[in-house]
This record gives sequence, C-alpha cells and structure tokens, in this order.
Amino acid sequence: MKTLLLIILFGGIISIASSQTVTVPRKDFDLLATPATIRVARGDSTALDVFILRSKETRKAKVKMGLSSGVPKGVVVRFEPGNGNIDQSKTIVSVADTTPPGTYNLILNATMRNKTKGIIISLLVL
Repeated sequence: MKTLLLIILFGGIISIASSQTVTVPRKDFDLLATPATIRVARGDSTALDVFILRSKETRKAKVKMGLSSGVPKGVVVRFEPGNGNIDQSKTIVSVADTTPPGTYNLILNATMRNKTKGIIISLLVL
C-alpha cells in the first residue's frame, strides 16, 4: 500500500497532507524526509521522499544529494534524481539478504552553494 502525500505552499508554509506542516526557510534551505522511519525486510528495498525546502534566494541553485553516514554491510542507498535544480529526490534503500537485522541511522544530505545540510532517517532491517 502506498501513501499519497499532497504538498501545498501557502506564503512560506508547506502543508504535507497526513504528515506535518513545515515552515519554508527565509535563508538557505532545509530538508524534509517522509517517512522518517523506514522498515525493510532483508532482500528487499523501499523508497522515501526527500524534499528540499528552498528560500527565495536558493530557488535556482543546483542541489547534489548524498549520504554522510556509514551504512551497514549490504545496504545500498541511491537518489533519483541525485542532482540538479530539484525540489524532491526519491531515495531508494536496498537491503541484502546478509544484512544483520537491527535499527540503523542514515544521514541523507543535500549540498547547495557549498553548504551541506543533513537529515537523519531511521532504518529498521527486519
């Protein structure tokens, strides 16, 4: 079952249906990931969305997505798209059959104009 998120911008406020309300930054940018916790069975993969909340001054800046934490053996993280003038990136997390079960923190990041910001995602390997 997939959850559909509706994002609406109201004068500096972003409303994400069924999730939360976030204020758009006045300077720079911020990140929002949904969901913030993912559960993945060994041998499977799942996706989450990372939203880049931009101030007016960063609307045209290019972004490069990345990972600034280590990952457990057998976990692969990729971003679609991984760079460009994007406001959202789908993050796919794949877990090998050999990955030990447990809870891991992943730090997803975005770099824009030589500034990097990150967000912590909790990965529960089943």
